Amino acid sequence: MLIYVVDGDAEWGKLVAEALEGVAETEVFVDGMEAIAAMDEKVPNGVVCAVELVGPNGFSLLQEMRSYKELIDVPVLMLSDMELGDVKAYGVTAVLDRRKMDPRELVREVKKWT
Repeated sequence: MLIYVVDGDAEWGKLVAEALEGVAETEVFVDGMEAIAAMDEKVPNGVVCAVELVGPNGFSLLQEMRSYKELIDVPVLMLSDMELGDVKAYGVTAVLDRRKMDPRELVREVKKWT
């Protein structure tokens, strides 16, 4: 399973990737547009994406993803420091609070994608 981790903070992206070690292969991006470009080459099985990114934010990335038929069904888990409310209508499978993120919860959510 291939998961793209997209986080404007490279250290957070690295922590998320480390939490998913042994569960999935990961590629980490700090820029949402770089992640979209990579998706042109290889479609991931899922995306873990922060709201705060370099360049367009996580919702812009999600909107861009959903404009490609190959990416419409790719599950997305959002990481945020703020309350997002109900974002499932945007195709988000879950939202985790970055301030209180439990790596086990992250792994549980990602495993649901298999």
